[in-house]
Amino acid sequence: NRGRIEQVGRPTEIYERPASRFVAEFIGTMNFVTGHAVGNASAGRLCAVRTDYGELTAPAPREVRAGQQVLIAFRPERCRLAVATQPQAAAFLAVPGQVSQHVYLGTRTELHLALQAGGRCVVELSNDGEQTPPAVGDEVRILLKGEDCSVFLNA
Repeated sequence: NRGRIEQVGRPTEIYERPASRFVAEFIGTMNFVTGHAVGNASAGRLCAVRTDYGELTAPAPREVRAGQQVLIAFRPERCRLAVATQPQAAAFLAVPGQVSQHVYLGTRTELHLALQAGGRCVVELSNDGEQTPPAVGDEVRILLKGEDCSVFLNA
């Protein structure tokens, strides 16, 4: 990043636990939801984040202070999808949105979503025959688990 090494590690570590927003975006597709840190978190610790959709606790690779604007980052394949009428499980942060594009890619389907509070994200569903992907225009919720996310400063 501008001549500076941001992270060194195994490919799985860099992909699954990027050290910065730059690394997260450089290696594959990454989605972001904005929020504010509820408390302080030192590097490598869990950080509670309040968003327009509720609260989620996720690992922060760098120090975060209470009140700072942050991003919850998550990969398209690491979230679950539910239709808007299904009850929400307490362990998840539910991010409502609407399917704006449906892209069939053989082994997976990529859904592009317009989020209710603004912004966009991408969700990947396996084409394993277990579920029928929602159609363009359908209201859905992205279900996020804290351990599948990272918290970065929104700088």
